[in-house]
Amino acid sequence: MENTQIPYDIIQFSSDGILYPNGQKSVKVEYLTAMDESILTSPNLANQGLTFDVLLERKIKNLEFHPLDLLRGDRMSILIWLRATGYGSEYPIRVYSPKENEVVDVVFDLSNLKNKPIGAKPDEKGEFDMVLPVSKKSVKFKLLTGRDEKEISRKDDEWMKRGNESDRGRFILEQQIVEIDGERDIVKRLQEIGKLPLKDSIEFKKYSNSIEPGVDFNITVETPGGESINTFLNIRTDFFLL
Repeated sequence: MENTQIPYDIIQFSSDGILYPNGQKSVKVEYLTAMDESILTSPNLANQGLTFDVLLERKIKNLEFHPLDLLRGDRMSILIWLRATGYGSEYPIRVYSPKENEVVDVVFDLSNLKNKPIGAKPDEKGEFDMVLPVSKKSVKFKLLTGRDEKEISRKDDEWMKRGNESDRGRFILEQQIVEIDGERDIVKRLQEIGKLPLKDSIEFKKYSNSIEPGVDFNITVETPGGESINTFLNIRTDFFLL
């Protein structure tokens, strides 16, 4: 039974819900409470990469499907809201200062992050089209969800042991690209993905990232010495502990 005593807010999806089966555009999210601290500080959950998953499942209250099936941009929007309302919007980061020729500590205000809408119109299956610049192959692809990210994270240890980052990049392509030149057979599709020129892979990633709805993590910070630095905000596993 839902605890209606915990205050909540309505969070609008950056995707506007157009990729969800029911077209849900927003979700009710409870504020963090003292009872949530055990999740945020659990080393077991952190080591298994489950902190964010468990937190979203606990705090989201009227989603009509599993939180893992939210687009990763919509998930991140909710996590940032939880962090800012629970611990404050100030988030310490470290950036390299060319002027001082060293890494410096700065504080970024999370409330200054901007959401970006979806950048292209999907087809009736929720898929997007692109013609790759080198091979000229026509591909259809999907945007990544929390469930996809979970599968990628599950294989991260394996890639680290191999010392081969290209395995990770190829697997992400395999997760996203659902059709090449009209071919959707999984065996043939994976074979074609493996033969794509590097330039095609790079340009595909750029385009996919450019149309993905969610949070724009390209930020500008000011150092203690008054220098403005453009950087990318990385959300670490200790996001709720700083």
